[in-house]
Amino acid sequence: MSTQTTPDVVGLYAIATRPEHRRQGHGAAVTRALMAAAREQGASVAYLQASPQGAPVYSRIGFTHDSTRTYMF
Repeated sequence: MSTQTTPDVVGLYAIATRPEHRRQGHGAAVTRALMAAAREQGASVAYLQASPQGAPVYSRIGFTHDSTRTYMF
């Protein structure tokens, strides 16, 4: 899922892969498809919040670490 927050910025949210399908490139493929669709709509910046497990996937795609957030539920 993605959300266009401004004409040139898109946030990518809730990208997940079922455990039995991990490490097969599905998460990266979905992320790339969302980014391509966002680019077609004029976005030039994408951001997301990654879990420690997902961070390597996004790093390989080209995302860089910007900040760390801590949440309390």
